[in-house]
Order: sequence, then C-alpha cells, then structure tokens
Amino acid sequence: MSMSGRKYRLGRSAAWLLSLLGWVVMAGGLVMLGLGVFQMIRLGTRDLLTLAPYIGGGAAVLLNGLFMVAGAQLMLAVFDIALSGRALVLNVPGKGAAAPPETLAPEAPVQRRGGRAEPLLRRPAQGDEDED
Repeated sequence: MSMSGRKYRLGRSAAWLLSLLGWVVMAGGLVMLGLGVFQMIRLGTRDLLTLAPYIGGGAAVLLNGLFMVAGAQLMLAVFDIALSGRALVLNVPGKGAAAPPETLAPEAPVQRRGGRAEPLLRRPAQGDEDED
C-alpha cells in the first residue's frame, strides 16, 4: 500500500466501535440514573446507602460513556489531521520530491587554517572555505 493511499481504515473502524460502545454505556448510565430517580419518587426511598449505587454509579457510568465518545472523536480528528497534513506536503505547488544530493560528503577532507580538517560527513559552510 502506498503512503498516499493510506486512509487509516483500521483506526477509523476502532474509533467507530469505541464511539458505539460509548453511546451504549451512556444509555446504561441513564438507565441507572432513571432507576435511582424512580426509587426516590415512586418508592419513597431516601436512604443514601440505597440510592448511592444508582445515582452515583449512574453518573459515573454516564461520564465514562461520554469520555469514550470524546476519545473516539479525538481519534478521528487525529486521522483527519494526518491525512490533511499529508495532502499539504504532497501538493505543495512548484515543489516535487526532493532530489537526492549528488554526494553526501566531499571527496577528501577540506583543510582549514590552523591544520584542522573538515569532517567527511559535513559539507563546508558557504563562506567558510579558504581562499588561497
């Protein structure tokens, strides 16, 4: 697969699945909150130890589902940013793929004043050469 043809299908499907599960978890949290409110209103339960698992647990499960959906949206945003960045790099007008340099290092070490040799893997700077 070429780099320009990459669409992050596996990551996008994982984000879709995470989002779907997040919505299901959020629905479960709402059901738990509904059961707690039902116990408070219809059954007249006012005991905190009886209501805490429904009200507190339902709110925690609801927030967990919300964060799952937000995480899935974040994943999709990262994939979109990666694709748009790649499109920007590949479609820069007037710029093709960079041609490899003719040589990576000079043929022989360049001698500088003071007897120090220029390293082979570094090109000499523009105004740094001796003018003898």
